[in-house]
Amino acid sequence: MLVSFEVEKGSTVTHSYYVTVPDEHIYPQEKLDDLIRSLNVNLAYGKSSDDWRWNQHKLKTPRDTNITFANSATEYSVRFDRPKDFYLIFTISPEGRSTGVNAMPTNFKLDPIDAKETKVAYCYYMGLAMEFKWFGDDPTSADAYAEWAQGLFAGLKKKLVQQSDD
Repeated sequence: MLVSFEVEKGSTVTHSYYVTVPDEHIYPQEKLDDLIRSLNVNLAYGKSSDDWRWNQHKLKTPRDTNITFANSATEYSVRFDRPKDFYLIFTISPEGRSTGVNAMPTNFKLDPIDAKETKVAYCYYMGLAMEFKWFGDDPTSADAYAEWAQGLFAGLKKKLVQQSDD
Protein backbone atom coordinates (compact mmCIF):
# COMPACT_ATOMS: atom_id res chain seq x y z
CA MET A 1 0.00 0.00 0.00
CA LEU A 2 1.26 3.47 -0.89
CA VAL A 3 0.03 6.64 0.80
CA SER A 4 0.85 9.93 -0.90
CA PHE A 5 -0.05 13.55 -0.31
CA GLU A 6 -0.46 16.31 -2.89
CA VAL A 7 -1.17 19.87 -1.78
CA GLU A 8 -3.94 20.40 -4.35
CA LYS A 9 -5.60 17.00 -3.94
CA GLY A 10 -4.97 15.91 -0.35
CA SER A 11 -3.91 12.41 0.56
CA THR A 12 -4.51 9.34 -1.54
CA VAL A 13 -4.09 5.65 -0.85
CA THR A 14 -3.04 3.27 -3.57
CA HIS A 15 -3.37 -0.46 -3.12
CA SER A 16 -1.16 -2.72 -5.18
CA TYR A 17 -2.85 -5.86 -6.39
CA TYR A 18 -0.58 -8.49 -7.78
CA VAL A 19 -1.44 -10.71 -10.69
CA THR A 20 -1.25 -14.35 -9.68
CA VAL A 21 0.97 -16.23 -12.11
CA PRO A 22 -0.14 -19.85 -12.58
CA ASP A 23 2.71 -22.38 -12.36
CA GLU A 24 4.96 -19.42 -11.48
CA HIS A 25 8.56 -19.46 -12.64
CA ILE A 26 11.17 -16.69 -12.79
CA TYR A 27 11.90 -15.95 -16.44
CA PRO A 28 15.59 -16.73 -17.09
CA GLN A 29 17.72 -13.60 -16.84
CA GLU A 30 19.79 -14.46 -19.92
CA LYS A 31 16.62 -14.81 -22.02
CA LEU A 32 15.35 -11.47 -20.69
CA ASP A 33 18.69 -9.82 -21.50
CA ASP A 34 18.58 -11.21 -25.06
CA LEU A 35 14.98 -10.08 -25.45
CA ILE A 36 15.77 -6.52 -24.38
CA ARG A 37 18.85 -6.40 -26.62
CA SER A 38 16.70 -7.55 -29.56
CA LEU A 39 14.76 -4.28 -29.38
CA ASN A 40 17.75 -2.40 -30.85
CA VAL A 41 16.98 0.70 -28.83
CA ASN A 42 19.39 2.69 -26.74
CA LEU A 43 18.44 1.57 -23.23
CA ALA A 44 20.64 2.02 -20.19
CA TYR A 45 19.70 -1.52 -19.17
CA GLY A 46 22.39 -2.82 -16.82
CA LYS A 47 23.84 0.67 -16.28
CA SER A 48 21.00 2.68 -14.75
CA SER A 49 20.21 3.69 -11.20
CA ASP A 50 16.81 2.06 -11.79
CA ASP A 51 18.39 -1.38 -12.26
CA TRP A 52 17.47 -2.33 -8.69
CA ARG A 53 13.94 -2.90 -10.04
CA TRP A 54 15.21 -5.61 -12.35
CA ASN A 55 17.24 -7.16 -9.55
CA GLN A 56 14.56 -7.09 -6.85
CA HIS A 57 11.49 -7.70 -8.99
CA LYS A 58 12.17 -10.62 -11.28
CA LEU A 59 9.92 -11.23 -14.27
CA LYS A 60 7.58 -14.11 -13.42
CA THR A 61 5.81 -16.15 -16.07
CA PRO A 62 4.19 -19.57 -16.17
CA ARG A 63 6.85 -22.29 -16.35
CA ASP A 64 8.24 -22.99 -19.86
CA THR A 65 6.81 -19.78 -21.32
CA ASN A 66 8.69 -18.03 -24.11
CA ILE A 67 8.43 -14.29 -24.73
CA THR A 68 9.00 -12.66 -28.10
CA PHE A 69 8.61 -9.17 -29.53
CA ALA A 70 7.44 -8.46 -33.05
CA ASN A 71 6.88 -5.28 -34.94
CA SER A 72 5.73 -4.32 -38.38
CA ALA A 73 4.86 -1.07 -40.09
CA THR A 74 1.40 -1.18 -38.49
CA GLU A 75 1.77 -2.72 -35.03
CA TYR A 76 3.97 -3.83 -32.15
CA SER A 77 3.33 -7.00 -30.20
CA VAL A 78 4.55 -8.98 -27.23
CA ARG A 79 3.82 -12.71 -27.31
CA PHE A 80 3.85 -15.09 -24.33
CA ASP A 81 3.81 -18.64 -25.62
CA ARG A 82 3.80 -22.11 -24.09
CA PRO A 83 3.35 -24.26 -27.19
CA LYS A 84 1.34 -27.11 -25.65
CA ASP A 85 -0.99 -24.92 -23.58
CA PHE A 86 -1.54 -21.28 -24.58
CA TYR A 87 -0.49 -18.12 -26.26
CA LEU A 88 -1.08 -14.55 -25.16
CA ILE A 89 -0.46 -11.59 -27.45
CA PHE A 90 -0.58 -7.91 -26.56
CA THR A 91 -0.72 -5.64 -29.61
CA ILE A 92 -0.27 -1.88 -29.81
CA SER A 93 -1.17 -0.29 -33.12
CA PRO A 94 -1.38 3.28 -34.43
CA GLU A 95 -5.01 4.37 -34.81
CA GLY A 96 -4.59 7.87 -36.19
CA ARG A 97 -3.38 11.37 -35.51
CA SER A 98 -4.90 14.76 -34.88
CA THR A 99 -3.19 18.07 -35.50
CA GLY A 100 -3.30 21.34 -33.61
CA VAL A 101 -2.71 22.56 -30.09
CA ASN A 102 -6.44 22.16 -29.33
CA ALA A 103 -6.39 18.53 -30.45
CA MET A 104 -4.52 17.32 -27.38
CA PRO A 105 -6.15 14.90 -24.92
CA THR A 106 -8.32 16.45 -22.20
CA ASN A 107 -5.80 16.03 -19.37
CA PHE A 108 -2.74 17.03 -21.41
CA LYS A 109 -1.21 20.26 -20.14
CA LEU A 110 1.62 22.12 -21.82
CA ASP A 111 4.00 24.15 -19.71
CA PRO A 112 2.82 27.79 -20.05
CA ILE A 113 6.13 28.84 -21.64
CA ASP A 114 5.97 25.96 -24.15
CA ALA A 115 2.30 26.69 -24.87
CA LYS A 116 3.10 30.23 -26.02
CA GLU A 117 5.76 29.02 -28.42
CA THR A 118 4.00 25.90 -29.72
CA LYS A 119 2.67 26.46 -33.24
CA VAL A 120 1.88 22.90 -34.31
CA ALA A 121 1.24 19.83 -32.19
CA TYR A 122 0.30 16.26 -33.04
CA CYS A 123 -1.61 13.77 -30.94
CA TYR A 124 -1.18 10.13 -31.90
CA TYR A 125 -3.86 7.61 -30.94
CA MET A 126 -2.88 4.02 -30.30
CA GLY A 127 -5.02 0.92 -30.11
CA LEU A 128 -4.37 -1.72 -27.46
CA ALA A 129 -5.56 -5.29 -27.86
CA MET A 130 -5.13 -8.68 -26.23
CA GLU A 131 -5.56 -12.15 -27.68
CA PHE A 132 -5.46 -15.21 -25.43
CA LYS A 133 -5.96 -18.77 -26.58
CA TRP A 134 -5.94 -21.87 -24.39
CA PHE A 135 -5.45 -25.27 -26.03
CA GLY A 136 -4.03 -27.25 -23.13
CA ASP A 137 -5.18 -30.74 -22.14
CA ASP A 138 -6.53 -29.61 -18.75
CA PRO A 139 -9.54 -27.32 -19.23
CA THR A 140 -9.75 -26.74 -15.46
CA SER A 141 -6.46 -24.83 -15.62
CA ALA A 142 -7.69 -22.47 -18.33
CA ASP A 143 -9.43 -20.08 -15.90
CA ALA A 144 -6.25 -19.42 -13.91
CA TYR A 145 -4.33 -18.60 -17.09
CA ALA A 146 -7.15 -16.44 -18.45
CA GLU A 147 -7.23 -14.47 -15.16
CA TRP A 148 -3.45 -14.02 -15.39
CA ALA A 149 -3.80 -12.74 -18.97
CA GLN A 150 -6.63 -10.36 -17.99
CA GLY A 151 -4.60 -9.09 -15.02
CA LEU A 152 -1.58 -8.33 -17.21
CA PHE A 153 -3.80 -6.58 -19.75
CA ALA A 154 -5.46 -4.49 -17.03
CA GLY A 155 -2.02 -3.43 -15.76
CA LEU A 156 -0.85 -2.58 -19.27
CA LYS A 157 -3.97 -0.48 -19.89
CA LYS A 158 -3.49 1.29 -16.57
CA LYS A 159 0.04 2.28 -17.62
CA LEU A 160 -0.77 3.26 -21.21
CA VAL A 161 -4.32 4.60 -21.32
CA GLN A 162 -5.08 8.17 -20.38
CA GLN A 163 -6.97 8.35 -17.09
CA SER A 164 -9.67 10.99 -16.67
CA ASP A 165 -9.87 13.31 -13.66
CA ASP A 166 -13.48 12.22 -13.00
